[in-house]
Amino acid sequence: MKPWLKRILLLIFVLILFSCAGIRRPAFRIESPIVRVGLLENRESVQIEPQGPFYILTREKSKLDLIELPGTWKISIRESQAAEYKYRILLYETSDLLKARAKADEYKTAGLSVELITRGEELYAGKKSILDRRYYRLYLTRFFDSREKAIAYADQIVLRYNRIAEEMVNPGSGTIKIVSPAGEERFIKDAMRFTGPLIKVKNIDVGTGFHWQRMEDRIYRGEIEIDIDQEGKLTVVNVLPLEEYLQGVVPAEMSAGFPAEALKAQAITARTFLLYHFYRKHLNAPFDVCDDVHCQAYTGVLNESDRTNRAIAETRGLVLTHQNELCSTPYSAVCGGHTEDASVVWNTDGEPYLTGIFDIKPAIKDRLAFDLQLQQNAEKWISSQPNVFCHLQAYENVDFASYARKYFRWEHRIDRQDLERLIKNRTGNDVGTLLEIRPLERGVSGRISKILFRGTLDSVTVHGELRIRRILSETTLYSSCFIVSTLSDTKGVPETFIFKGAGWGHGVGMCQIGASVMAKEGYSSREILKHYYRGSIIEALY
Repeated sequence: MKPWLKRILLLIFVLILFSCAGIRRPAFRIESPIVRVGLLENRESVQIEPQGPFYILTREKSKLDLIELPGTWKISIRESQAAEYKYRILLYETSDLLKARAKADEYKTAGLSVELITRGEELYAGKKSILDRRYYRLYLTRFFDSREKAIAYADQIVLRYNRIAEEMVNPGSGTIKIVSPAGEERFIKDAMRFTGPLIKVKNIDVGTGFHWQRMEDRIYRGEIEIDIDQEGKLTVVNVLPLEEYLQGVVPAEMSAGFPAEALKAQAITARTFLLYHFYRKHLNAPFDVCDDVHCQAYTGVLNESDRTNRAIAETRGLVLTHQNELCSTPYSAVCGGHTEDASVVWNTDGEPYLTGIFDIKPAIKDRLAFDLQLQQNAEKWISSQPNVFCHLQAYENVDFASYARKYFRWEHRIDRQDLERLIKNRTGNDVGTLLEIRPLERGVSGRISKILFRGTLDSVTVHGELRIRRILSETTLYSSCFIVSTLSDTKGVPETFIFKGAGWGHGVGMCQIGASVMAKEGYSSREILKHYYRGSIIEALY
């Protein structure tokens, strides 16, 4: 193909993508939904390295110039203003537009000046609306400089207000400075995009707070958008179609060497996870999901492979549903032999398809047969080597997941002084000399959801499996399914705390290692998902 024709085709692609996914997009109408992935936040400067000819797009500029200068482009803030917020009285909120309008009429009849505002977004694939996250808020039209003034006004007019809401009246804004590899400077207002075949972003934070924490350079498909955020700093967002986003998620969350049916199960859960959480996480950010484990790990093209791309293509548009609603589809690396109830990990009512099961087939439904909520049973369980799917040593020729063997049963040791420091730094309580760590409540998988730290000065009770894990290790303990023992001095004071545990992760939903073994044993992706998300079904959303 001639160079000039390539440029025309690239320009057409860019115009279509940019028009469908603006700096903050309206409802888009292309064959695969567009997603916005947050890569970096609150940065003073960013370095971008396009991997070929590219364009720089701005809100004001309609003409596109193809840039063929290779090298690193440095982006920083020349000047900026943080977002401005004020307070409003929120009268009513609903996802039903007719109810919102009726309520607005009621308040207007009562003589109040109100404003009906639409929040959220509607997601399209082609001309089909596949997800509607719009909701409607009814406010008094008046703004207030402080929460206290808003409350006082509501009391003054004897108004039964719902709550006081902080509302952005002016977004973060300013001027972005761009320095080319040749040292030339450009200045762009508020936001810009680099668009080209592939684009490298340098110094991406990876695994913050976990044992694999590091920084690395990554290459991405789609467009790289750089905004001035609410703090007046730079935020970097990758804008691309959902199915291409999954090409960077599936191999980041599951090794490409896993059996094909496990990769398909991962593709379906990852797609469902994104759609379920669309416009539910990062509500005040200019992106839909982040690129880390808080949402789903996303590594761009770094780990892409033909095997994972094939799994995504063969499950295109497939999602898990329960009673005609998208499922929440959390998953973890190694459940340790028993998955956990969602209600235990996230302190919610939970979902019926996210209840813990022994990781065997058929799943044991009678938990009382061996109740891991009991301390003595948890001790036996963690000290044993049960024949479950994620126990790799129980199966032959499972070298594709050998790295995960150490997570099924593990040991972590920490000196008492280091643990006292962690407890003080992460809870704000100085327990003095730590004498005892006592599990108070366990979930159905044996994971601890409530724990007591008893010391000579104070005792602290901590709730939540992730918070417990973060207190007990500099880089987050593998899981909260553990038992504790100590090595003490001659006076009986603990010197070292020893944690023996099971699994890696929160344990809710699909066990990724268990899924890989199930696939190796001949189970299909549908059977795997039915096992871990009981009562769910697979449907084609688009």
